[in-house]
Amino acid sequence: MKLPKCFQCLSIFTATFFLSATASAEEYETQASHVHGVASLFIVQEGNELEVELTSPAMNLLGFEHSPGNEQQRRQVSRVSAQLHNVNQVVVFSGGQCQLLEVDIEMPAMDVDHHTDHADHSESGHSDVEVEYEFSCQKPETITALEVKLFEQFPALEEVDVQWIVNGQQGGKTLSPSDSRLELQ
Repeated sequence: MKLPKCFQCLSIFTATFFLSATASAEEYETQASHVHGVASLFIVQEGNELEVELTSPAMNLLGFEHSPGNEQQRRQVSRVSAQLHNVNQVVVFSGGQCQLLEVDIEMPAMDVDHHTDHADHSESGHSDVEVEYEFSCQKPETITALEVKLFEQFPALEEVDVQWIVNGQQGGKTLSPSDSRLELQ
């Protein structure tokens, strides 16, 4: 079945827009520096799929940036991992009827299951925590806002730089503990 010309144009526009935004997000992430107290959050919605990616210096979330050296640090890694797995302690969307499908977390020696450390380590000894959340939304067109809950869980976090593409609109904003809500429409 051949799609009407307007649908073909819309599909091409959507694909181009999405690829352009993804490239911009990757470029932004590459250029972003490792700054304690600051994290980045990328939100991309296409159709019923919504992806949220959080990147933060491990210091902001764990209180250290190396592999855990003692039992207290190993417990801290487990505690932070549990907090990050609970998406409602990270972000809460208004609208959309979104269901969490998958969470992927990488942090220093996070491998509580004793796998290899997959975290991003630089030669300076700094490391980042990276978290990806995948959602399926029944009514993505009704997503109107999101509340970032990270500040409540991680007091060392001072700012979250957000870049987003939702419902064909895009934008960016720096959130703080006193301004943690992002309007998406």
